[in-house]
Amino acid sequence: MSNSFSGVVRILLVVIVILVSLAKKAGKKTDAEKKKAAERLAEAAPPLTPGNQTRRGARRAQAAQTELWRAAKRQQDDAAQVHSIHMDSCESRLESLRVLYDAGILDREEYAERVARVKQRHAQGGAY
Repeated sequence: MSNSFSGVVRILLVVIVILVSLAKKAGKKTDAEKKKAAERLAEAAPPLTPGNQTRRGARRAQAAQTELWRAAKRQQDDAAQVHSIHMDSCESRLESLRVLYDAGILDREEYAERVARVKQRHAQGGAY
């Protein structure tokens, strides 16, 4: 019985070694394949023209806006977590609102309304 078990283990090891070597071969690219991939990538990328520069600038601006939004969302989530343990303060609430306004999530009217509401609650000593 142990002979047949050790035979099965040997066969499994051989199969594993073969699969690993095949996986390594499949992962390697020849020089011709690398050159073709580089050519396809160059064809896919548009040439640098004034129009493309404008679009790239727009993409950068959009990426910057997205990063501002993510930062505002992180700060808002952090404030919500602090709020959930009843330690939120007027200053942190106002800072959160300012970040949302700077990120363009709140317009001027809504920002002013929310600031007034926070200050009113703070003056009354109410919880958020």
